[in-house]
Formats: sequence, C-alpha cells, structure tokens
Amino acid sequence: MEISDAESNRRLGNARFKEKNYNAAIEYYSNSIGLLPTAESYANRALAYIKMKRYQEAEIDCTEALKLNRSCLNAYESRLYARRQLGKFDKSLEDANVCLSLKPNDQKIEKEIAELRILVQEEAARKVSDANSLKNLGDEQFELLNYGQTIKFYSESIDLNPTAIVYAKRALAYIKIKRFSEAENDCAEALSLNSGYSEAYFFRSLARKELGKVQDSIKDAISGLELNPENTELRQHCEELKALVEQGGEHVFLDINGGIAKYCSTLESAASQASKELKMSTKGLVREIEKLGSMLVMNMIVCFMVLCGCPMGKTFRLYLMGVFLLVGGYLIINAWGSMRVINNDIELERDKISDLKTNILLLREKVFEKGVWNILTKTDAMLKSLVVKDNVRFHIVFAVVILLLLGVVLPLTYFLLKDKEEGGTELGDEAIRMLVGEFSRRASST
Repeated sequence: MEISDAESNRRLGNARFKEKNYNAAIEYYSNSIGLLPTAESYANRALAYIKMKRYQEAEIDCTEALKLNRSCLNAYESRLYARRQLGKFDKSLEDANVCLSLKPNDQKIEKEIAELRILVQEEAARKVSDANSLKNLGDEQFELLNYGQTIKFYSESIDLNPTAIVYAKRALAYIKIKRFSEAENDCAEALSLNSGYSEAYFFRSLARKELGKVQDSIKDAISGLELNPENTELRQHCEELKALVEQGGEHVFLDINGGIAKYCSTLESAASQASKELKMSTKGLVREIEKLGSMLVMNMIVCFMVLCGCPMGKTFRLYLMGVFLLVGGYLIINAWGSMRVINNDIELERDKISDLKTNILLLREKVFEKGVWNILTKTDAMLKSLVVKDNVRFHIVFAVVILLLLGVVLPLTYFLLKDKEEGGTELGDEAIRMLVGEFSRRASST
C-alpha cells in the first residue's frame, strides 16, 4: 500500500512540476519520500528546489539520492548545478567529471567542465589574493600590538588559503597572549605544510618551553638552528634553554638524541672516511717514492757496471754517461708529477678534515645532550690524530741528491778508466752477472 502511495505522490509531484507549480511538486515529492525514500524522488525534489533557487536544499537532496544510488546521473547533474550556484566550483567540477564518466562524449557536460575549470582557477587566484590581503592586515595589527585582531585576520586568511607562514604568524600571536597550546598546534600545522620551516620550530620551542615541555622544546630549538644557523634570536633562545637545562640537573639531558645525534654520527663517519682516504693517499705517495728510489739506484748500478765493463773508447763512455744522466733526470721529473697529484689529494683530505673540525666547533655551541658530546669528543680526537708530514719535498730532495751522486760517480768512473781502451771482458762479465742477480732479486721481492 505504501509503495503505491509513494509512487502516486511522486507522479503527482511530476505533474505539478510540469505545470511549474514547484511548491506543490515539492510537497508531493516530500510525501513520497516520507512513505518510501528513493533516489528518483530525492533527485526530482532537488530539481524543484533548483527551480526555486533553493540551492542549499537541492545539494542536500542530491547527496541523499546518491547515497541510495551512486549511479544516479540526474542527481549528479542537479548537484553540480546547485554547487556552481553556491560558488563551490571545485566540488561542482568533481560532479561534472563523474557525469562525463557516466555519459561519455556529452558535449554539454564537456562544455560545463571547461567553464568550471576556468572558474576554479579564478576562484583559487581570488582566494590567494584575498588571503594575502588578510595576512597583510594581520601583520599591521601585530605591529600595533592588537593581537586579538591579528589572530582574527590570520584565521580568515587560513580559511581561504592555509600556508605555513600564516600558521606560524598566528602561533606567534598566540604566544604573545600566552595561549601556548594553540600556538603549539599552529606550529604543528605549519610544519605539516612545510617541514623545513625553521620559524615554526622556533615558535613551537618557545611555546613548549612555557608549557613545561623542556625536552621537546630543546629538540625543536636544535631542529630550527640546524635549518637556520644565522637566526640570532633562536641562538639566544638556545642559550636560555641551556641555562634551564643546567639548572635542571642530569635527568634533563636524557632522551634528547634526535636529529642532532644522527648529524654527529654523520660527522664521525665522515672523519673515519677521511682518515681512510688520507692513509690510502699517503701509502700511494710512499709507493711512488720507493719506485723512484729503486729506479734511480738501478740506473746508477747499470751505469756503473756498463762503464766498468764496456770495452769501447772514451767517447762512447761519455755518451753513455750523458744518456744515464738524462734517464735519471727523466725519472725524477716523471715521479715529481705523479707525487704532486697524490699530494694534491692529500691536501684535499686535509681540507675535508679542517671543515669537519669547524663543523664540530659550531655544533658544540648548540648541543646540550651529553651522549652527543661523547661522539663529538671521540671524533675530534680522531681528527687531531690525522697529521701527515709533507713527504714529497723530502724525497724529491733525496732523489736530486742521488742524481748529483750520479753526476759525481760517473765522471769519476770515467777518469779512473780513461786509460782503458780495450778489454774489460772479465769485469764486464762480472758486471752482467751482478746486474742479472739484482734484477732477479728485485723480481722475486715484488
């Protein structure tokens, strides 16, 4: 019986709607809904509300219709129109997109979507402009110390366009009137929008300090200072916290191993890596020096043996002496270039270590957690132990001395052997045996 009555009322409502008697149509639709709520009856009543420009009621009826039938196209079409008239352009655009999915390639809906997109963009720009104007009004009231009005304007700005900056500004206004809980909440909202906003950490640290949350206040202060080390007000606040910590005793230091501890661990790892690289560079330098010394000594041995065992005349001995001197010079120049490259690497590692030491000194100015101090002390001690002497200069001088010795030994050998024009085969054979033995010994050692 109720179903037939509900259907009868709905049909009567349709008849009154066609007659443009919208009040009567709404009454019949309401009777039908009271007997048996259906998506069709809600959608029909919504359309009657739209005709009477009662857009709020129309939106509500469309929403009720969609609860009963998620695919009711008429409800989506009526709601997108009602929302557009109510200025809810973004919501209206959502409904229009759903309509297009239910009714693809509909030119009317596509045109509606294009218009709504323009309206959404214009509305967004207007909101940003209005929000900025309200923020500026809030700034003016803040300068006048009228914090109540400041909060009012900032709140209106947030309603239009919530930003981290305005949340932080309102938090500071709350701090000025000692509403620290609201300030803490606003800072949390600011950080949810911009996690790298140092002012929000600073203001929340101020609020938490007044709320008695000393440990959390310290964490926020350190986070803010890491993001903006040049903030003098924040540095002063850190000094106040440091004094408060010193008054509070040992227990206040506990449980403050936040991001600063991770940063200290990073410094420690960097110092360890610098140490390894420095040691590797130093070993490379030593290898180059040993290689140079070995080659110069070998050059001198070969030179001496060949001159002693050579059966040729004076001119050929002079020629050989010049060749060996040139070879020795080339070895020194070549090794000098290689060692300078390695020495440059060492200087770079020294610069890294210097930067690490500077960072530690800066860090110690803002660290209050005793556990972190242990890491810093250990790292600083490690860096102090990384002292490398400039081996290049000493060994190059050593190589030059060897070359000078060659310059003395070879002429001396020449003059000692100046009367020897022929022969020397026994001495030459012995020299060759010694040379082969030396090469074999060095080959087996490598």
